[in-house]
Amino acid sequence: MPSIEIMHMVVDDLGNLFILGINVDSLYSPLSPCLLVHKYSPQGVRLTAFSPCPAADDAHLVDQSPGQLRLRRENTARASQLFFYDGFLYHVVFPLRTIRIFESGGRLIRELRLDPPLTDAPSSTNSVQLQASAGDEVSHVVILRGGRFLVEWMHVEQTDSGSHKTLYLRIHGGDGRALTQAGIAPVTPSMLLYADPDDHVYFLGVRAAGRQELIRTRLALP
Repeated sequence: MPSIEIMHMVVDDLGNLFILGINVDSLYSPLSPCLLVHKYSPQGVRLTAFSPCPAADDAHLVDQSPGQLRLRRENTARASQLFFYDGFLYHVVFPLRTIRIFESGGRLIRELRLDPPLTDAPSSTNSVQLQASAGDEVSHVVILRGGRFLVEWMHVEQTDSGSHKTLYLRIHGGDGRALTQAGIAPVTPSMLLYADPDDHVYFLGVRAAGRQELIRTRLALP
């Protein structure tokens, strides 16, 4: 049985465990399939595995050394989100901007790609200038009513003092198409957490002196 490095775990209504994890050796072995979601029974028996690791070309590995290639592909495989919604399992692969939707048995229902920003021009929201780039990566996804997705994107700027990360929000349709321009969270810095059935959206906000608070808000939806 492969040794799985566990990154995240969710549980279905029957008590089955779905582990987001990686067998690093399988990333580079043509004889061993590289799969990222591993299903276990409540007793800990491994039942199946699914959701393949990103291919080398998907991980943007052109013109890199073998060592850089391995590290980039491994990091691409690790950057994921796993959650249940309405009985289906959602696996979000952040660097690929991809959402894979599975039945609990591992059968792929649908895979969609989220539209990236199409321009490097700043988006203006509430008088705040946000820089959005086509190279930005997904940071977190929650589901809204009607099958839409609220997506937290991450933009990275390289400066003389190092890299600077900015998070912003966009709403996407059920086909991955962007429905809104970039917008800021109600409190910054904050982290997107969850959306309830009434489309209230929850953030974890970080105030002065590191104090944290749970923020509930309702976004203006298209």
